[in-house]
Amino acid sequence: YPPDWLDKYQAEIKKVTAAQVNAVAAKYLHKDQLAVLVVGNTKEFDKPLSSLGPVKEINITIPTPPEEKEESKPAASNAEGKALAAKVAAAMGGLPKLQSIKTMHVNISESDSGAPPSPVDVYVAFPDSMHVEMQIPQGKLTIVASPQAAFMSLPGMGTRSMPPAQKSEMLSQLHHDLVYVAQHADDPGFSFAANGTEKIGDVDAAILDIAGAIPWVRWYIDPKSGYILREKYKGMGQQGPFDGETDLADWRNADGLTMPYKHENKQNGQPTSSAEFKKIEVNPQLDPKLFEKGPESTAAQQ
Repeated sequence: YPPDWLDKYQAEIKKVTAAQVNAVAAKYLHKDQLAVLVVGNTKEFDKPLSSLGPVKEINITIPTPPEEKEESKPAASNAEGKALAAKVAAAMGGLPKLQSIKTMHVNISESDSGAPPSPVDVYVAFPDSMHVEMQIPQGKLTIVASPQAAFMSLPGMGTRSMPPAQKSEMLSQLHHDLVYVAQHADDPGFSFAANGTEKIGDVDAAILDIAGAIPWVRWYIDPKSGYILREKYKGMGQQGPFDGETDLADWRNADGLTMPYKHENKQNGQPTSSAEFKKIEVNPQLDPKLFEKGPESTAAQQ
């Protein structure tokens, strides 16, 4: 779509004549194939629907959801789990260093499967504000989520509020951030439960389930180095809920913080994207306006 598509949409719709609508309807709408959907309490109808023609009843009862998978159920902390969380925190730079981090800026080269990489800048103000800038064909797309506002903006398209579900998903991603979770390695509001081992490459990785104050996430940890090799989590995408998985590699130190610079992402077992960190800034001074919403575009308000 052209950049001004939404801005011109209403005016273009007004140009359509009744004759044009009738012509299209005659071509695509076949009266002999139409069906009428009626939803309601049949006991309160003034006469049976069958008096109007053939009726086919459809059961729209919402099914009971399947039992939650065991892996996503929160588990209480255990001693081994707490020790694993402490080992990860130490490997990342130590708990005092982690808890001193209030803001971060990460420059990333990200590519979807089969697509060339594009630059992404992520600005975080812990515990609950994120500002993302990425280049798309239409220009620089900005996505922001914070307790006060959640919106997207694009040059020529203005600013539009983010749906509540998308805001929730973005903040969930922030609360799965390695730094945010490791900052709380000694927080009793978080649960850290060791849950056996699993082979990741040549490593017998220790499994750590984390829940409590955040949505469930599972870490696969190298017991020798304390580095996280893989993480699993639940997410919500454009096609609905998914099982997320990220392989983490190339751990490096930046200003006293050790982080994985390579991320390989999957959804429901299928590769979706990869990301390579190019630069990490710890505790940069961030302008509060990064997380403030500007006026919405005229098209969005209409």
